[in-house]
Amino acid sequence: MAPSYLMQTGPLVGFGAYVGKIDSYFFFGAFFLQLYVYVTNFVQKDKKFFVGLVLLVTIIEVLHLVFTTHTTYSILAQGYSDLKALESSPWSGSALPVLNGLVSFCTQLFFAWRVWRLGRNTFANIASGLIFSLGLMQCAAAIAVTVQFVMIGLAVVNLQRLRQTVIVWLAGTLACDVVMTVSVIMVLMHYKRSTSYQASKNLIDAFIAHMIENGALTTICAALNLIFYLVYPNNFLYVCIEFVLGRLYANVLMATLNRRDRTRITAETDAAASGTRTKDSMTANGNPVPLSTLRRSLHSNVHNNPTGAQPKLYPIVSITREVQVDSDDTHSQKDGSDEKVGPVGVSLLP
Repeated sequence: MAPSYLMQTGPLVGFGAYVGKIDSYFFFGAFFLQLYVYVTNFVQKDKKFFVGLVLLVTIIEVLHLVFTTHTTYSILAQGYSDLKALESSPWSGSALPVLNGLVSFCTQLFFAWRVWRLGRNTFANIASGLIFSLGLMQCAAAIAVTVQFVMIGLAVVNLQRLRQTVIVWLAGTLACDVVMTVSVIMVLMHYKRSTSYQASKNLIDAFIAHMIENGALTTICAALNLIFYLVYPNNFLYVCIEFVLGRLYANVLMATLNRRDRTRITAETDAAASGTRTKDSMTANGNPVPLSTLRRSLHSNVHNNPTGAQPKLYPIVSITREVQVDSDDTHSQKDGSDEKVGPVGVSLLP
C-alpha cells in the first residue's frame, strides 16, 4: 500500500508532472526557434567555443525532452489510477537532475566568461571565479542527486534522505544566478559611467535591461524551486519547476547569443552630435569610416593646422561585436613626429 501522504497528494504529483511536461514542450519549442536563428545567422562565423556550447546544450535539451516524456508517460499513462506507481520513479526520472545541472552550468560558464571579458579587472576576475565555482558546485550536486537517487532504488518515498544534497544543488543554483546577474550589471554600469556618448549609453541600457529580464526569470524560478522543496517536500510540486528550470537556462543562453549586434557606430564631431554626419566620419559611399582611419585623420588635422589651434576631439566609440572606447590623451614625441595613440577596447558582446 502506498504511504499515507501519497494517498493524499497523489493527484498533485500527477498534476505537477503534467504541467511541468507541458511547460517543457513549450520552452523546447522556444529553444528550437532560437537555435534556428543561431544556425542561420551565427554558426558559420562564430567562435568554436560558442558553437560547441550550443551543440552540447542542444543535445542535453533533446535528451531531457525524451526522458521527461518517458517519465510522465510512465506515471500518468501506465500508472493511471495506481498510487503504487508514485512510490518509485522510472529510470528516466533519475537522469533529470543531472541534465538540469549540466545545462545550467553551460549557461553559467558562458556568463562567467562574459564577466571576465567585460571587466578585465580585479572585481571581474573575482566575480567570474565565483560564478564558475558556484556553477560547478551546483552541477556536482545535481550529479550527486542522480547517483544517490539510483542508490536508494529510485524510491520516491525515500527522497528526504537526499535532502542535504538537493538543498546544495538548488541553493547553489540560486546563489549563482544572483551573483551572475549582479556582476554583469555592475560591469555594464561601470562602462556606462565612463562614456559621454549617448548612443553608447543607450546601447548599454538595453544590455542591462536584457540582463535584468533574463536574470530575474531564472532567479525567481530557482528560488521557487527551493522554496517549494523546503516548505512542501511531500506534494512534489517542485518537480513541475524542476522540469522547467533547465529549459529557461537554455533559452537565456540562446537569446543572449542571438542578441549580438553587428552594427557599427562611429564617433563624429559637433554636427554629428546634432544629428548630421561629417565628411571626416563618412566614406565616399556614405558608410562609416574605420575607427583607426578616423583617428589618424583627426591627429593629422592637428599637425597640419596652420593657425596652431587645437580642434576639439571627442571620445570615439565603435560598436560592432564590441564597444570600444578610445581616449584622446596623447603623448608627444621629442622629435615632433606624429603621435601614436592606441585604442583601449572593451567587448560588450562576445
